[in-house]
Amino acid sequence: MLVAQMSQEGDLERSVIDFNSREKTERESIVRSRIGQGAFRKNLLADWGNACAVTSCGNTSLLVASHIKPWARCDNDERLDPSNGLLLSPTLDACFDAGYITFADDRSIIISEALSPEDATSLGVDSGLKLSKITQEHCRYLQHHRENVFKGEGKVGGRN
Repeated sequence: MLVAQMSQEGDLERSVIDFNSREKTERESIVRSRIGQGAFRKNLLADWGNACAVTSCGNTSLLVASHIKPWARCDNDERLDPSNGLLLSPTLDACFDAGYITFADDRSIIISEALSPEDATSLGVDSGLKLSKITQEHCRYLQHHRENVFKGEGKVGGRN
């Protein structure tokens, strides 16, 4: 217990030193982005009814506020736009961010051939999954995800 606490304190000290070694404008940018992430998550929780957009899991401490169009590729407005977000379980978030799954405009899941059927089964990813709702704004961001993040062409509800 004491060793773990000392390790955490060392990690915190290194993080503080790293943060303080950055230029003032970079530190301000980091703080603004962290505040923005909190607002983005809060908006997604409200938009998705405090539940996963796919599984309806309601344990909000487990849910991830995931950008559809990756944060690094967004302008400042897109980074905070709740239409650019899905509230997902950690497993689905990891698959979505890595491009192993995406969603069609009819809400159905598209599973990449790059995700083996065995891995998909073990992760609980199957062709019956779908988003609980979708808007035209989501569709615009999902098109970007399908074209730029998703691994392969895919087929609605299945594999390539």
